[in-house]
Amino acid sequence: MDRAIPSRGNEEIELYIRTYYSLLRSSSDIRVRSLEETHCTMGSSLHLGADIPTPDISAFVYTVMRLPQCLPQVRLVLMGQSEEVFDRRGYPDVEKWEPATAHSRRRKMFFDGRSTLAAFIASVSDIDDLIPMLTAYQIEWNKLHDRLAETPTLERIEAHVAGRKSLAPEEVGEVANRMNVSADDMAKLQGAWGTALWPNVLQVGRERKDMSLRLLAGSLTDYRRATDGWWQTIRTEIDRSLHSHLFYRPCYIVSSNTHSLANLVTGYVLSIEQELAAFLEEVNPENLWRHYKRLKANDVAGELENLLYYALSRYLRHGDAEMQEARVAAMR
Repeated sequence: MDRAIPSRGNEEIELYIRTYYSLLRSSSDIRVRSLEETHCTMGSSLHLGADIPTPDISAFVYTVMRLPQCLPQVRLVLMGQSEEVFDRRGYPDVEKWEPATAHSRRRKMFFDGRSTLAAFIASVSDIDDLIPMLTAYQIEWNKLHDRLAETPTLERIEAHVAGRKSLAPEEVGEVANRMNVSADDMAKLQGAWGTALWPNVLQVGRERKDMSLRLLAGSLTDYRRATDGWWQTIRTEIDRSLHSHLFYRPCYIVSSNTHSLANLVTGYVLSIEQELAAFLEEVNPENLWRHYKRLKANDVAGELENLLYYALSRYLRHGDAEMQEARVAAMR
């Protein structure tokens, strides 16, 4: 018997999950907009501003960092467990499409170069991760669209993207004001989108986002086949390189965040804290310098390490091969 006290929040989360799994059983595409109402009433801690008209840039940046950079062009997201599933449902050779990567998620995705994204899912937890992020992305995109569409500000952004006129600092501030976004949040958005910031902002102003989803297969057999595929690859490679019969040995699987083991064992990030602090002060990705100073002043050890490890990924992308080699050497 479940003796837990009923929770309104839990009920709303369960309703949201039941809603999208029920819709996914349909043979037709699911419009993300059909999930927005239950998403907003769920009260997600990662999307606190979902149901208010003011943009929640923190939530938007969170999704931008974890979804592929091609998403502004995407209209249809296909979800399948294996190349066989995509082929069976009329999408052959998806792995020959353009690889679609995200800053902060390692998920196998491919973009057809036009409007379709193929996302490989290994379990239902991948669906539970992907759908709320796509929904949050669309909600926040459309909030920004409503503020930019058919305004003189959008015309200035268009001239800037076309190379006819540069945006002066005060005009950048005007864009932020028009979107109802603070200077700090604008810096976060620029950190997430990088050089694509202004083309993406222009597209936000021109088009409302209206994505659709399609689950190509959802049977337990398809998930088992997908799992067997990646496990067989691991087993073959380890047996070949280590001459070890992995199948007969105990193992512990760390889901997705395997780098956390190296972080835990080596403490590498603390040995280069001064370098990371200098990088944060100079480049200030996602306005992390302010957060670093606050945590340092308050002597919050655990939170400080979390921030430094997050900053490390940006630092390594910003650096060169020598920097990467130094980290690898420290892990040995």
